[in-house]
Amino acid sequence: LLDMHNNSYIVPWNALIAGYAREGKGQQALDCFKQMQRKGILPSEVTYACILKACAATGAIDKGKEVHDEISRQGLLEHDIVLGNTLVHMYAKCGALPQAQSVLE
Repeated sequence: LLDMHNNSYIVPWNALIAGYAREGKGQQALDCFKQMQRKGILPSEVTYACILKACAATGAIDKGKEVHDEISRQGLLEHDIVLGNTLVHMYAKCGALPQAQSVLE
C-alpha cells in the first residue's frame, strides 16, 4: 500500500501539474490538482507553487485565494519565499494588486 503522505509519491503529480501549467494548460493543471486531492494525496510546497501558476494563467483568482488561505493556515509563507513570489505573481496577473501588495508586507 502506498503511503499518500510520502513526499516521493507527490513527485509524479507535481510533474504533471507543473507540465500543464508550463505549457499554458492551466485548466488541466487545476483538474489534475482536484484529482490528486480526491485521491487523498497531500500537496507539497511545490504543488502549491505550480497550482498558483495555473491560477495566474487562467485567471482563477478564487482558486488562488483558496490556495493562499491553505498556505497561510499551514504557515508555509513564513519559510518559503518561492510561494510568496508565486502568490504575488498570481494576484498581479489576475489584476488584484492590493492582494499582491499585502503578500509583500
